[in-house]
Amino acid sequence: MSWLDRFSTDRNDGSTQVRAGSRRVRDLIAQARFREALAEIEASGGPDAAGWAAEVSQRAAVHWLREAENACHQGEREQMNAALAEAARYYRDDLGPVFREARRRIRSRILELTSAPHWVALLHAATDQRAVHFSTPSLPAPSSYAAFANERLVALVARKLGETALATDALERIDAKRLEAARDLLKKAYPDSLAARIDEVSGEFVRAALHVASGRPDLAVLPLLELPVTQPLVCLERARVAYALGYPGTAMLALSDFRTNHGGHETVRRLHTGVFMAQMAVQCGDAERAVEILETVPLEDVGRRPVLLYAQLLGAVGRVEDGRNVLEGWLATHPDDEEARALAAELDDPSVRTGSGLMESPQE
Repeated sequence: MSWLDRFSTDRNDGSTQVRAGSRRVRDLIAQARFREALAEIEASGGPDAAGWAAEVSQRAAVHWLREAENACHQGEREQMNAALAEAARYYRDDLGPVFREARRRIRSRILELTSAPHWVALLHAATDQRAVHFSTPSLPAPSSYAAFANERLVALVARKLGETALATDALERIDAKRLEAARDLLKKAYPDSLAARIDEVSGEFVRAALHVASGRPDLAVLPLLELPVTQPLVCLERARVAYALGYPGTAMLALSDFRTNHGGHETVRRLHTGVFMAQMAVQCGDAERAVEILETVPLEDVGRRPVLLYAQLLGAVGRVEDGRNVLEGWLATHPDDEEARALAAELDDPSVRTGSGLMESPQE
């Protein structure tokens, strides 16, 4: 039984004043006159008044958040902001999740109206996948969610912020001002050329990057789509979350934006963005495009697997001789590389299958 029901129940002492007060409060609530309802409750006093006031405040918060969402859908920004301001009068810590979810839906709606279709599709995927993978504990998230996880960074940030662990709920409720303490730690997750740009991005980027590092790219999509695409760090993290959510074509677009805004590709931790882009092209079924991308990458400078991937792709698009030449050049300086030698045999005889998995998804 709610406090409102309990307060309005007939009492054996025949207190008509209590019943009349209840009716007045209910009438005020029905008219969304919550401030007056709370004033009436405060004036009435009584042992149930505190519980009754708490319930009315919760109903008021939910009502005004709903009004804000309705105004947002109707394109009435001033009404939306006014409703949000009124809802904020009734905020309590225990209502934090209700406020965050309502604001998330409003922010999502604004992005739906202002973003390109491929970003809207990614936004919807994030919402759908969050509902599927995190409402049912027995259903784990896809392995791709952990592709760019950075447990060490998350642990360092949690310690810096005074949190025992940087769980999803904790990261969501930390305000932007507190997140500033994590900015310098975040720089360690990028090469110097990108770390220098950390100071240019907002606190919401810090939150988004930490969601990715925590293995929750679905939660990073919304704040990343609200940030300028002209910032290379934003482009990079958009590419990561697009891959993690199963949108390789969108990841390619984000990596192209990264290359444009950064002035070229970059090695981030153990992953070169050009190789990443080529792998996304492979996932899109475009081996020719993957070859074109890898032809612009100094492969021997970024590792052996990109060299072998390039050779394998050359064979896949019919440039067997070119692929063989790449492998011969590699084996000349790395004669003990048995995987490269096996791949060379596969190029010479397509019936030989090495199962090397060179075209597998990126992992850091």
